[in-house]
Amino acid sequence: MKGLDYLLPKPVTVIPKPGGLRITPAFTVGIEGFQGRRIISSASRFLNRLAEKTGLFLNNNKLVTEPKIEEISLAINCQRHGELILNEDESYTIEVNDHQAVLIALTDLGVLRGLETILQLVTPDQDGYYLPAVQIRDYPRFPWRGLMIDCARHFQPLEVIKRNL
Repeated sequence: MKGLDYLLPKPVTVIPKPGGLRITPAFTVGIEGFQGRRIISSASRFLNRLAEKTGLFLNNNKLVTEPKIEEISLAINCQRHGELILNEDESYTIEVNDHQAVLIALTDLGVLRGLETILQLVTPDQDGYYLPAVQIRDYPRFPWRGLMIDCARHFQPLEVIKRNL
């Protein structure tokens, strides 16, 4: 667990803490604040992928949109819908302790990124699976998502490639 260097993309800050949150069949996800279609479907998909990864039976009944915070294993707090535009806020923070994991993001895009990070945190041990206690803060390092240059299928002159870079 030292450093949690296996997380990709590497978060801006990762602070490991002692302990962890055990993943059991009672694991529930609660959504507070903004509850748009994208965030509901991503939380549902998260539960399905967590069930596949752990072998536990976690159905969508474990997704709560009116949570009592003390009964929730993963609390998601989102303020608004995010647009897929340049410089949109995709930041998130994750806090995991022995009792609960909390994912906070301004937009649902940040929630999507945070849920992927939480899935990467799932760790097996002799007693089953758990999320290590950690504090994570992350945001995109660049305002764009990426650039793919495929000269094998579509020739591009060197000047065009240099201009794009």
